[in-house]
Amino acid sequence: MRHETISEPNSRAAAQALKRQLVPRLEDSNATSPLPRIIQLIQKRTAAAIAAGGEEASTFPHPTNGDEELYAEQAFAGNFSKTLPHDPNTGLVEPFAYEALLNAVQTGTLASFGSGSQWRTW
Repeated sequence: MRHETISEPNSRAAAQALKRQLVPRLEDSNATSPLPRIIQLIQKRTAAAIAAGGEEASTFPHPTNGDEELYAEQAFAGNFSKTLPHDPNTGLVEPFAYEALLNAVQTGTLASFGSGSQWRTW
């Protein structure tokens, strides 16, 4: 491919001259369509998403360590309870809130989590 320099003082004229030089080259070139690469990209991303979903699905149900059952009578001491209301005297989570969280997780629906406002203490 031969490169020519354009030495016209007017930038518009220079751009037009460049266009006259390059457009025929592009039209004559055997440029390929980007469509096959786009399709290939979509196929790869779809396959990756399906594989990731399969990996996630294979991890459920996840076995527990038994703490929820072991400490249920002790206000679920030692279990995750961040953002749930706590008893101001003991610092332990309020059992109703933890049980509501367990129910929401077991149900697995967004609606079962509600707005979350029933758990907030601030």
